[in-house]
Amino acid sequence: MKQVPINEDQKVRHLKKAIRVLCGRWQFLVLCRLNEPLRFGVLRRMMPDISEKMLIQTLRLLEENELISRHDFGEIPPRVEYRNTERGLRALKIVPILAEVILLDEEIFDEN
Repeated sequence: MKQVPINEDQKVRHLKKAIRVLCGRWQFLVLCRLNEPLRFGVLRRMMPDISEKMLIQTLRLLEENELISRHDFGEIPPRVEYRNTERGLRALKIVPILAEVILLDEEIFDEN
């Protein structure tokens, strides 16, 4: 992919959007869980600490930003699957980098 030079204002704007879309409490966790297509109920059971309402909001945000896709099978009872898109998979590439930073400076990221 061709790199297009961007100015500092554009960088800040892009960073703000990335933080809004990816850095909420649940976004990366949902993306990490979607390493295979999953139905809503399965995803909900995999993440017992998130409320149903928050999971729905998180899925909608990720879908609006094309990080995941939603496939409605049009069946009764309803069957919907979520999966990472190519954009979502690219976003996940920073997870190991974040993990390394956290491991190197654990005291900064301590929840206590």
